[in-house]
Amino acid sequence: MKPLISVIVPVYNVEDYLTKCLDSIACQTYDSFETILVDDGSTDQCPRICDEYKEKDSRFKVIHKSNGGLSSARNTALDIVKGKYVLFVDSDDWLEPNMLEMLVNTAIETHADVVACEHYNNTYNTETRSTISRNTYEKKVLVDNDDIFLHILEPSPRIRFEVWNKLYKREIIGDTRFKEGQIYEDVYFQRVVLKRVKKMVHIDCALYNYLAIRPGNTVSSFDKKRLCKLKELNEYINSFKQKGRTDIARIYQEYAAESVIDLYRTAVKNKKLDKDTRSILKREFKEYFKEDGNRSLRHVVFRISPSIYDLCAAVLK
Repeated sequence: MKPLISVIVPVYNVEDYLTKCLDSIACQTYDSFETILVDDGSTDQCPRICDEYKEKDSRFKVIHKSNGGLSSARNTALDIVKGKYVLFVDSDDWLEPNMLEMLVNTAIETHADVVACEHYNNTYNTETRSTISRNTYEKKVLVDNDDIFLHILEPSPRIRFEVWNKLYKREIIGDTRFKEGQIYEDVYFQRVVLKRVKKMVHIDCALYNYLAIRPGNTVSSFDKKRLCKLKELNEYINSFKQKGRTDIARIYQEYAAESVIDLYRTAVKNKKLDKDTRSILKREFKEYFKEDGNRSLRHVVFRISPSIYDLCAAVLK
């Protein structure tokens, strides 16, 4: 009997993209799945679209709730999933036709707790892909817990913080839930869940289509809630230091320093760099810079003057 996959799709005001996303799930070559659509208080046509899929395909379930954010929507679905495996899908993205089949077959063959894949980056103006992912691919097996965390940031393979390119055994997730009201919710979730993983497999095949840029999304906007990313990264850094893995801690410090610069520049661009935000970013960067053994020119310039860095950022990339 094929194992059931629970596909979780949080939905909020994405009527222009939702049908493409849901069609890509309905047309999967692997048919043993349930799709839980969580309408998180949408004010457009999303509630109607969700109900239409529920009516025509029994594999789709719909929950309508008041708006609580992405984490709240995912948590609502996690409380009722029935599958042996869980897959998260953002409602403006879409899947390659054989994504579920390739991920679950890999999980079964390798006895992996988590299987990750590559993804395509798309923008609003990208034409619909007709690419069918190849059936021959290489697998990278990670059995050391620290090695998994290392490859979140390191290339070959790059595991990433995001949850949407991964198939999880439900028992690995357990009672862990996303932090509600927090941006970069995936950073916390991965830190807790991946600690339990005994084996993770990465396949070098792009099976997920990520819509990186579209009108109305928040990729390039700034909110003070984004500063929580630094707090979460500090948890990673401190845990590696406590384990004596200063090599991995340094890599996360480097990434955290880059995150400070990105947050600073996004705040400036959106004219939201108030005194408090500036103070937090300068303080955090000072700590990362102090322990950064491979100080790049861009970090040196930013430490001296963020304003000067901003003026010559293009040269310092």
